[in-house]
Amino acid sequence: MNIIPLVKHLSMYVNLTEKEIELLSLMTRIQTLKKNEFVVKEGEICMYDSFITKGCVKIFQTDESGKEHIISFAIENWWALDMYSFMGKLPASYSIQATEDTELIQFTREQYDLKYEVIPKLNLFTRKMLEKS
Repeated sequence: MNIIPLVKHLSMYVNLTEKEIELLSLMTRIQTLKKNEFVVKEGEICMYDSFITKGCVKIFQTDESGKEHIISFAIENWWALDMYSFMGKLPASYSIQATEDTELIQFTREQYDLKYEVIPKLNLFTRKMLEKS
């Protein structure tokens, strides 16, 4: 499984050992979306924290009349998820849809939690990213 783009992204704040990279690769899945396919639809449970390695997704809400309101776009080397839904296993407030063919590295909630236990230095990465945002 090719997680090199993710490892490069993580290296902004932490350097992983070969063993840690191997462990991380065991906790991920690669997902390919065609244009217009969804990571999650509004009202569903967001099952994945997704890192985009190729392509682009839009994060949006749909109003009662069916009009889309785009919150943001996520491009290569960005993360995309409905955090509230993902963390709480609650209905998503947003839809996340590919605007072009897109490749993702994904973590389930269990894998998300496990990566911090198995590779504690990832806590530093997440803290630094939050401070930057």
